[in-house]
Amino acid sequence: MRDQAFAIYICFFLAEAGRAIHFVTVTWMIYYETEDPLVLGSLVGFGFLPSVLLIPWIGVIVDRWIRKRLVIIALLTSSGGMAVFLGVILLDHMQIGWIIGCHMLIQVAGSLFRPAIQAFVAEQFQVKELPVIYSRSSALGILGGLLGATAGGLMTGYLGVVVSAMVAACCFLAAVIVIQKLRENNGERKGIPTSEAAWRSLFNGFLYVSRDRLMIPLLVFMFHGQLVFHTSIGFLAAYTMEVLQQSAIVHGWLDATIALGGAAAGMAGAWWWRQAKHHVVTHSFFIIVLGLTIVFFSSSFYSAMIGLFLIGAGTTWVRVLLQSVQQMATDRAYHGRLASLRMLLNQGAVTISAPVFGFVAAQAGVEFIYGILTVSVVFCIVYGWVLSRKQRFKRLIEMAA
Repeated sequence: MRDQAFAIYICFFLAEAGRAIHFVTVTWMIYYETEDPLVLGSLVGFGFLPSVLLIPWIGVIVDRWIRKRLVIIALLTSSGGMAVFLGVILLDHMQIGWIIGCHMLIQVAGSLFRPAIQAFVAEQFQVKELPVIYSRSSALGILGGLLGATAGGLMTGYLGVVVSAMVAACCFLAAVIVIQKLRENNGERKGIPTSEAAWRSLFNGFLYVSRDRLMIPLLVFMFHGQLVFHTSIGFLAAYTMEVLQQSAIVHGWLDATIALGGAAAGMAGAWWWRQAKHHVVTHSFFIIVLGLTIVFFSSSFYSAMIGLFLIGAGTTWVRVLLQSVQQMATDRAYHGRLASLRMLLNQGAVTISAPVFGFVAAQAGVEFIYGILTVSVVFCIVYGWVLSRKQRFKRLIEMAA
């Protein structure tokens, strides 16, 4: 099982490195070409639109098909999307529509990759092992994002977007090679033989959530963690140019700072779990509020780095540790659908909010986005305090402490 875990860690690392290189490259190129925060917000928002429409059905597919093969399909699709993106650049077809289309394809692939590999992990390891596996895989994934963001900024600034696109595609292909070597043991689902219609499976997933009072608050918290994370990195190019008045290289370093905070939080996930215990929600969101406040008032590179580091750490604890709680509380037959529902809420929020935040940035300044997010996260602190008093939540925390 140790070899299985190591391969999963490496797969997360490579996939997130490719994703980070792509995201840094495409957001910088869009803002460099247009100098319009609204266009940048549209890229971030519309990039998630196909995923939002497909995610509920992706969950049904994950619960019916072999998860390892779905992971491979997702990674190959991401690599193909980068190949198309590279072709658009080399053929000098730099229309915004082409770029957004490639971005959409890669986001859809990511929407398949995450629930598939999370469900794969959940059926390969025992319940008590999940917080450690998820924390470490997240840490390695974020470390990949850290190096990818740094490399993406440096390559974009010094070597150009062609090199960045090629390296991102290679990262996805390398992840395919790693995951392909994993054995399919007896715990893996070989497909669910069922006469149940797909729409009925989808409906039953929603019904399962509605009947479990713990799932809804967990989904709300993880949705806020994703919203803060994706919005922070999505508008970082505009923040770097407008507020800090720095270059693409600095943008890469700042993106890497968020990833560094996440990597540190991932490695310390088990420790934070034991320290915060059933207050893990309120304490994690307090870290996020502190980071958002610093970024909102910051006008220097160094203070912005501190704020972004805290945002990376806090959002990682919210997303990873509460994901562990949700997986432990979920029946194995629903892991795929629950993961997809979580992503539906997360990406749906980004799809709707990103253009709105783009309008706010164009009218009032990009720093005000971080101020708006602060108000939303304060609500989570209050709601988290209420959840910390629930006995079932306390038992789940203690189970893996």
